[in-house]
Amino acid sequence: MLSVYECLLLHHSSVREEEHCRTLTLSGFPEESMLADALQCFMKEEEQQAPKPWWIFDFSRLSLLDWSSFQLLGKTLSCRVEHCPPVNGLIFVLPENPFVRVWLEEVLQEVEEEVPVYYVCSCQEAWQLVKKVL
Repeated sequence: MLSVYECLLLHHSSVREEEHCRTLTLSGFPEESMLADALQCFMKEEEQQAPKPWWIFDFSRLSLLDWSSFQLLGKTLSCRVEHCPPVNGLIFVLPENPFVRVWLEEVLQEVEEEVPVYYVCSCQEAWQLVKKVL
């Protein structure tokens, strides 16, 4: 049986920690179970380490998620943000596929009421936003 870390590597996804943020990167077309493992790993890191002021979700290399995966993402983030939100907010780096943003906005409505949510087109834009606020 593969560890969560091995699953993340196998599916070209990762959780990375920087000085001011924690980043979850997804690429391709991951299954819902893979997304669940990635989110679990991300949240576990957030609980065990010092909380980060920014959470970045790099979906720039994502082909698409199925609707149940988007719902899982929304439910997980909504639940987590209620208890211990990131100080400055969430940043989503979007792929070219316009459906990703539309579906994200749909499932993140509750989250957007609790913390700021930003949608950007590149990792560079995400870092500029982080630096601008700092």
